[in-house]
Amino acid sequence: MYLLQIVSEIANFFNNLLRLCFNSEFDDLYEFEKNLFSQLLQLGKRLMALKFYSLSQNLDHNQNTNLKKHGTKTFTLYSMFGKIKIKRDYFWEKGFQGHFPLDEKLNIPKRIYSYYLQKIIILFAPQSTFEETSNNINELFGLKISTKSISDIVKDVSSHSEKFRDIQPPPSKEQELLVVCTDGKGVPMKKDEIANKKTRLKKGEKSQKKKMATVGVIYSIDKEIRNADEILEKEKKKHCRPVGKRIRGKIGGKWGCEKICKKEIKITS
Repeated sequence: MYLLQIVSEIANFFNNLLRLCFNSEFDDLYEFEKNLFSQLLQLGKRLMALKFYSLSQNLDHNQNTNLKKHGTKTFTLYSMFGKIKIKRDYFWEKGFQGHFPLDEKLNIPKRIYSYYLQKIIILFAPQSTFEETSNNINELFGLKISTKSISDIVKDVSSHSEKFRDIQPPPSKEQELLVVCTDGKGVPMKKDEIANKKTRLKKGEKSQKKKMATVGVIYSIDKEIRNADEILEKEKKKHCRPVGKRIRGKIGGKWGCEKICKKEIKITS
């Protein structure tokens, strides 16, 4: 029954897309593109629901012969196409840890947001505030995501950044010059962190309300020797580009050139 319903909805949405192409009300390019994107999101939502249903029906439960089925539970997943309800069979037996085979098959994220939607959030978040990110995603995809959820997703991803950078392969080639740069800026601390600061300061100490955010970069590049006339030339020429650029960031504490070199040269050597 559910299969027929979802297939019927997909067929209707696809037919609507075809009719949209011949509808004279949407001859304006902006209106046509806007409505087309909206319809494609709705179609994508139904196709994802069909995929989940198909997997749940064809999943091999033989590996769970020692576990008994204890009903079906619903999980709401937020994807770039919208909210999708996924019904999964739950297996459990006393003395064994219960689990959802469909979750393992799909690699369902721990949070309610799909990994691809999380990627979109991460692409937006560094360029603006969390509130602006929430508004932009709502404007594009019609999804209302709280700033708290965006903040939690960013924290989750950032906790894996060091390990991710450490496993990156070394550059395929290196140029003549090795360049290492660092820069830092004080960023305001949260109120709860300020409250934990010691109140009695020694002579010469300052009440710090900021933490140092340090960014370091290391790369290699070829020499580019130019004379004064070449520098003043109006015509733009192609210059040497950095090779194997690695960027590191840290909040709190000092992170000088020496530390960045030790960290990156160990990886790239």
